Amino acid sequence: MAVVEAERHYWRAPDTSNAGLFKPGLLAEAMPADVSSLHDVARASVRQDAIIAHEFEEGIRGSHEAALEHAPETGLSIKEEARRLLRAQRDRSL
Repeated sequence: MAVVEAERHYWRAPDTSNAGLFKPGLLAEAMPADVSSLHDVARASVRQDAIIAHEFEEGIRGSHEAALEHAPETGLSIKEEARRLLRAQRDRSL
């Protein structure tokens, strides 16, 4: 008797982190210049932490607005500089 393995399907979150990591002016249209410039001058590792925290919170909370509100206090281990960047985004957008 032949054994046929069932086809497995795995959901995979879209990789949005690279989309903005090295893109100057990413927040220029959505945020005031002071916040956008903070993102532009931040180290790549700080931007990466902020992007990961935002995407994580958006995934578990279901909306971009909820992610803006909760990402600065995420339970993820991210740099304090990333939290400051996320707070600036939250404070200027909500």
